[in-house]
Amino acid sequence: MKKIIAISPTFILFFGLLTGLLMTGLTHAVRNDLIAYSMVGLGLYCVGAVFVSSMILTVHGQKKLDLPNKFFFGYLLTILVLVILTAIFLMGHH
Repeated sequence: MKKIIAISPTFILFFGLLTGLLMTGLTHAVRNDLIAYSMVGLGLYCVGAVFVSSMILTVHGQKKLDLPNKFFFGYLLTILVLVILTAIFLMGHH
């Protein structure tokens, strides 16, 4: 249950990202701002969540990851890699 609460901000930020991508009625500046803020939020949140979660595991003395923690870290790190690659692509082509 704690992991679901920890990843719920990513769904909210994904909603903001999709809103920026799909709402063609918005002005160009508002769409770009929504996309940029959502991507920055996703990147910063993933880094912060991985850092805090790994610090909690370290303080508890847990050296090996169990399956739910592997999925949690895998999900967050996959999002982080995709956000970084997308940001590099968008910076290179615009």
